[in-house]
Amino acid sequence: VAYKKEDGTLLEEFSPYLLEEKLTPVYKTFKGWESDTSTITNYEDLPENAKVYIEYIENFLEVPIEIVSVGPNRKQTIFRNIVPLFSNSENNNLPIH
Repeated sequence: VAYKKEDGTLLEEFSPYLLEEKLTPVYKTFKGWESDTSTITNYEDLPENAKVYIEYIENFLEVPIEIVSVGPNRKQTIFRNIVPLFSNSENNNLPIH
């Protein structure tokens, strides 16, 4: 989430002008979830720690996350605040372009 300079200064943005300086990355860690999410179709049903993680990314990037994949198949997709083109039960065999 940031870089720390040798003098302790935190930098929230990276600049190529800093390549000569010794920087240490600063990470944000999150609690995980030990449950299977592959059959969840509703955002509210995700584990609380998963929602905390998604909402942190939204706030950090200042961009809404509207699609959450919980597996490799088309029907393993959660749509938030948008209407999907197809429901999870329709047209699951359409090719993705």
